[in-house]
Amino acid sequence: SQAWSRNDVRTVARPHLEALRERVGETVHFGVLTGAEIAYLDKVEAMQNVRMHSRVGAVSPVHCTGIGKAALARLSDSQLAQILPQIRFRQYTPTTVRNADELLAAVRDARQTGFAYDLEEHEPGICCIAVGIAVDDKAGGVSITAPAYRAGVERLDSWQNDLRETARRIEFELAARLGPSMRSMT
Repeated sequence: SQAWSRNDVRTVARPHLEALRERVGETVHFGVLTGAEIAYLDKVEAMQNVRMHSRVGAVSPVHCTGIGKAALARLSDSQLAQILPQIRFRQYTPTTVRNADELLAAVRDARQTGFAYDLEEHEPGICCIAVGIAVDDKAGGVSITAPAYRAGVERLDSWQNDLRETARRIEFELAARLGPSMRSMT
């Protein structure tokens, strides 16, 4: 994440995040994996006011966030094995992933489907769908987040194509514009 933060990745991602928010009308997050946490690099607020804990510069645990699980799904098995012992499986809600086995099942699902979910796992009443992004050996993701009363699984799933396309464009542009400088920083 330090390599990503040294470059102006927000400049790369921001127009794509704003376009996604315009299409879906909900909050869009962009974050990168840093150890066993996701660092939020950008957030484009929903058109309706919704209060949630996320903010640019804040970190959240990987085990109970959509972006966290989506980012983990983009890692190799050996990278994932290095991170697992660092995770403290704190229970935020009754639906929070409780242990490594549950998290690995969620990561396997995300690898198969291309999407990860947070179904009120980190904050009560807040749900999201996320897609992972990987450039070189760095991983992160993009998510669409909404209140549970507006976004059940069916609605979250209706955003898959827009989310996948946004993540693909950001990943492509990051690789094209930041790839060589990132390689020299590792």
